[in-house]
Amino acid sequence: MHKRRTQLKRHKGVPTRNPLRVAILGGLEEVGRNMTIVEYKNDIVIIDMGLQFPEEDMPGIDYIIPNVSYLKSKAKNIRGVIITHGHYDHIGAIPHLIAELGNPIIYTLPFTAAIIRKRQEDFKSLPLKLQEVKLDDKFNLGRFQIEFFRVNHNIPDSMAVVIHTPEGAVAHTGDWKFDYAPIDGLVAEFAKMVRLGERGVLALLGDSTNAGQPGHQLSERDIGETLKNIFVSAKGRIIVGTFSSLFPA
Repeated sequence: MHKRRTQLKRHKGVPTRNPLRVAILGGLEEVGRNMTIVEYKNDIVIIDMGLQFPEEDMPGIDYIIPNVSYLKSKAKNIRGVIITHGHYDHIGAIPHLIAELGNPIIYTLPFTAAIIRKRQEDFKSLPLKLQEVKLDDKFNLGRFQIEFFRVNHNIPDSMAVVIHTPEGAVAHTGDWKFDYAPIDGLVAEFAKMVRLGERGVLALLGDSTNAGQPGHQLSERDIGETLKNIFVSAKGRIIVGTFSSLFPA
């Protein structure tokens, strides 16, 4: 008890700092199960809610979802879920987890919202609260101010999320690459990135496959032409496999 009283006295008069917490519940150095939380005081925002497909040494496992034990007792503090794009490793856990988290509003772009709605038809759970956003939207979720900017990926309507907190800005890119000739003609919003950088970023959470490797990624347009040439020159049957929620941009 004496030690405890001494400790309290030592810190008397020192302001208590409410820390900004950023926690990765899945998707860090792995493919799938993407889910990140940003927390400040009693406000929590979730970014993505994906599943992961099992490895060969996981017989009997259909999929893997993030562990949300930390959030269950704090469901009332969740101000919203923001989905960066429509791949299953970013949306696949929604039907399995959203009810446990109090069914918060899900904010995302229209194409991603359509994929989420379609997938939800396979589940007889409570109706989702989906709010479609635009890239120029700005709004508050608790103490956080939210804004977005477009990034390129191999699925339309991919975006990065910027969460302005009392401690500084946290930018979460979602999955991205720089494609200067995308099929839909919608390049990444570099001007927004520049303005954001000028204002200052406390933390950048970036997710780009093989970013640690030298060189650069091909444009989706180049990939499309390569596939076309393979199809045209093939002498027999072609079997194509693709990601379960991939809609080429």
